[in-house]
Formats: sequence, structure tokens, C-alpha cells
Amino acid sequence: MPDRSVAETPATVDLDGWVAFGKIVRAHGIRGELRIHVFPNQPDFWDSVTEIAVQARSGSTQLCRLESLRQAQPDQWLVRLTGFESREQSQALSGATVYIPEDILPQLEEGEYYTFQLLGLRVESEEGETLGMVVDFESMPANDILIVQTTDTRFPLPVVREVILNVDIAGGRIVVSLPEGLLELEA
Repeated sequence: MPDRSVAETPATVDLDGWVAFGKIVRAHGIRGELRIHVFPNQPDFWDSVTEIAVQARSGSTQLCRLESLRQAQPDQWLVRLTGFESREQSQALSGATVYIPEDILPQLEEGEYYTFQLLGLRVESEEGETLGMVVDFESMPANDILIVQTTDTRFPLPVVREVILNVDIAGGRIVVSLPEGLLELEA
């Protein structure tokens, strides 16, 4: 594993060119480690990540250097950031979104997408009716789901071939075949 110990204080960063990679769940232990939940469909390439951008719930964003990391669960990592030496310092980052530089992402095969690419896409029926917009996602035991916001509610959209017919990133839309009763469910 590369040496990640760089003594720098966190710097502010513009998120242009960065992609959401996970969320800080909570502080871990008493020495400033953080538990990060990695979003679904994200590759395992932590060895190439030396710094992350952390956006607090308040909207403020800072660039942080990784000192150490280790996998805690398949979708959770324990990380230590330069400048965060205590549980109290790290606890202040709970709920923050973690970003990584987009240019380090590996190329995907045709028909594969990173989760962040689906956020903000318009969801349309086969007939072309706009159903809503993808605003969130969740990883479930059976399959991932996209959370679609309509004008007055949200509904879960299973990420399965029978439902997702076409993903057009450039066109900003996902074409779906909705199972009967799906729109009545609320996420």
C-alpha cells in the first residue's frame, strides 16, 4: 500500500471533476478513524486514491489526505485522514459525502454505469411520459434501487433488466417498464 502520511491541514475544494463515492457513517474508535459506506456499484480501487473531498451536510467541502485505510465490510472502509486525530474531530464529519477524482475511475463495459451517473436522470415510461427524476439510490439484498422523485412523492425503482429498458446518459434519461402498482409504493 502506498505511503499516505502527508502532514497537511484540510483545504477547501471545488467539486468540479469529483464524483460522490460514499458517505461517512460515523467516527470509529478514539483515534480519529472514520467509517465510510461506499455507494453501490463502486469499484474497489482504494490503492489509487490518496486524497478525498469531504462535503459536510452544511455544504462546506474540504480536501483531505488519506493516512491509512482498511476494509471493515464489503461496502464499508475505515479510513484515517491527516489532521483528524480524535473521535471528536472525526465525529463532526458524520453524514458527510465523500468524493473522489473522476479521472481515476476505470472505464466500464458497454451497458455498465457508475451510480453517480444515474443521479439527476429523467425517468420515462416506454410511451415517453416523464415519471420523475432519480434523486437517490439504495443497495438492497436482492438488487439496488433508484429513488425517483415525482412532483409530490418518491417511489423505488428496482435496478433489474425487466424494469430498466434503456439508460441514455448523454440524453439524460432512463426508459423503464413499470410493474403494476409500483407508482403506489413510496420510498
